Amino acid sequence: MMKSDNKRSIQQLHGEIAKEKATSEAALNSHISETRLLRSQLSNLLKQLEVCALEKEELATQIAYLQKATKKQGMTSARVPELQATLEKAGEEIKFLRNTVQRECEERIKLTEALETARLQLHEVQRGNLRSSSSSSSSSVPVPTSGKAGGTTSSSTRLASGQLEVNRRRIEAAMGRSSRLGKY
Repeated sequence: MMKSDNKRSIQQLHGEIAKEKATSEAALNSHISETRLLRSQLSNLLKQLEVCALEKEELATQIAYLQKATKKQGMTSARVPELQATLEKAGEEIKFLRNTVQRECEERIKLTEALETARLQLHEVQRGNLRSSSSSSSSSVPVPTSGKAGGTTSSSTRLASGQLEVNRRRIEAAMGRSSRLGKY
């Protein structure tokens, strides 16, 4: 009996072992399936994470670009009033220079006219002095060439000399104005 009990116990243990083995194998297979499923899910999540990392990197690049563009636009926008002020100042300088050039041209024309008038008058005075000289040498009365020597002069010579003095003052006044403009 003992032998049969032992056999039965052994058989019973073998049955329990087989059951336990089958249960363990089923649990192991279930765990293996779960592990495979988790590995697959983890692989999918890693791929999604890589895509997100690439998108994040691209987004960071775009943000940096937009920040630079915004900063550049801000700098450009900030310079607009400065550039407008510079442009306005340059416009005023151009206007001032144009007026100065116009005044100087007008003065040059006046000086040229005064110089021409003075030349003509000088020529007339010289011709008058030559006539006076030649007529006075025939009458043997000395006539000075300028009205300041205290001698006698003809009225036309005094008139021409006076006109020369007026023209000389006009030229000096014009040159004085011209030199003052040059100082600015």
